[in-house]
Amino acid sequence: MEIVEFNRNQMETIKRTNILVTSQRKLVITSGQTSEIPLCAECSSSMIPAQISADYFGVSSRIIYRFIEQQRIHFVENKISEIHICIASAKEALELNP
Repeated sequence: MEIVEFNRNQMETIKRTNILVTSQRKLVITSGQTSEIPLCAECSSSMIPAQISADYFGVSSRIIYRFIEQQRIHFVENKISEIHICIASAKEALELNP
């Protein structure tokens, strides 16, 4: 959108251009193996690996692990010691303490 203003005293034309920039972020999680996405036993929400969750929520992985240690995020550890976190409980914990 362009706005044109006239300064009557000096007879100059002033042009102003407003630019609106919007962006969207989409994270696609893929792996070489096909497996089912685990569901949280406490709230039935989807779970994602803890390493990926930091990128998903835009925070450091240390914050994710601190919330796990404080038991503020639902999580499970599988047979090969991978930690998956509940998306819903992580979102709630991060909204309360960004």
